[in-house]
Amino acid sequence: MLIHFHSKGIGLNESARDYIEKKIMNLKKYYNVGDDDTSTANIEISQNKERSSNLVNISVRIIVSKKTFMSETKGVTVEEAIDLAHDKLKVQLQRYKERMKEENHGK
Repeated sequence: MLIHFHSKGIGLNESARDYIEKKIMNLKKYYNVGDDDTSTANIEISQNKERSSNLVNISVRIIVSKKTFMSETKGVTVEEAIDLAHDKLKVQLQRYKERMKEENHGK
């Protein structure tokens, strides 16, 4: 999987980047792509600059075999926000995998 990072107004250190990559790569087990893995993940990270809030916004878009899965979350830390995004994407990908299994068994 090819992962692209875009950060706006927030510095992304190496440990946070590694954590995000690990969480996104973990999602590969929820879809079948075979040996030809052309999936990509676009991750946008920004700092919420509102007066009362200092939250991190994370938008993750994963493209798997012409299908797009997306999650937008907010958290106090980058790790918290990516954990929430991971959980949302996991549900979407599991649903997709089940649908694909049902379609293949119906043929």
